[in-house]
Amino acid sequence: MALKKRESVLWGAAKFAADALRAGAVNGIFHPLFSFYDRLELQFQSGWFGLVGEHGYKRTGWQYRLRQAGMRSSEKSVFLHLFRKLLRFALQSSLASYGLLMLFTGAAFAVESILVKRFSTSVWNLAASVVLVLSSFPLLISEQSLSAALRKSRLSRAFFCDFCGIVQDRFGNFEVGKERPRFVLLLSGALSLAAYLFSPLRVCVAVALLICLWVLFAVPECTLLLIFFAFPFLGLLEHSTMVLCMLVLLADVTWFCKTVCGRRDFSFELLDLLVGLFAVLLLLGGFVGGSVWQGVSLFCLVTVYFPARNLLLQPVWRRRAVRALLAAVFSCSA
Repeated sequence: MALKKRESVLWGAAKFAADALRAGAVNGIFHPLFSFYDRLELQFQSGWFGLVGEHGYKRTGWQYRLRQAGMRSSEKSVFLHLFRKLLRFALQSSLASYGLLMLFTGAAFAVESILVKRFSTSVWNLAASVVLVLSSFPLLISEQSLSAALRKSRLSRAFFCDFCGIVQDRFGNFEVGKERPRFVLLLSGALSLAAYLFSPLRVCVAVALLICLWVLFAVPECTLLLIFFAFPFLGLLEHSTMVLCMLVLLADVTWFCKTVCGRRDFSFELLDLLVGLFAVLLLLGGFVGGSVWQGVSLFCLVTVYFPARNLLLQPVWRRRAVRALLAAVFSCSA
């Protein structure tokens, strides 16, 4: 009984001290200083700049009309319509067709790697050809479509759906794939010609980059994950700043396109305005100071704040960003 009474006395004393500290902080001289930003933010949101973000979003506002125009223009875009048809065509194709494509292309790459002596990386070209040929054999006996393979594969679901956040319905509901003999012949011939003009290894890298670009434009948040993961490795490159600026510019473009089309939220506060003005000052400082590239690069690097601030609002994407950083750290330590 005495112990409980002592605990209640201690709890009451601690609560009295906490209330006294809080009252002193609220009524003290430092309270106006710490609450100054909140008052400025309220005035900012009630002004014209507050209408830029979601706080002032109304169906009669110019943001709504801008997003509606962006959505209508994107839906009527010839490029987007063609891209959707190509994506549907690719998802309906059977794995056997992709196996034949990889087999013919890999064989052509191997012949070119052996006969064409002007390729400086002939060993790597031949290795890429062997990988294509060996990877084609399991696909030749499958009648599934690419859509069914992506939906049923644990590895593809873990990467595309769980990590990248792509909705599984975007892969379609095609089960049995369609054979594409003309597609195989035309595309294998085009890839072989491109490999002859450049190199087999460069063609393989270009195809992989096109697939990565599709993922990044479909889910702009993945661009930030790529930046977080690749940041520790950029020091190994010769032009690391240029590569980082290109990744940041890609993040800005993908986020802006999704925002204009109304598929991502946009929040604009007083701190965002200050960051934007700071980026403009860095850009102008580069032009005035004579180092134009430094000003442009600093401006580009600062602008990553806007997609990061708007795209990483959800806790699931913040957790994925932390995992990307941890994966990069573990890879560097290994």
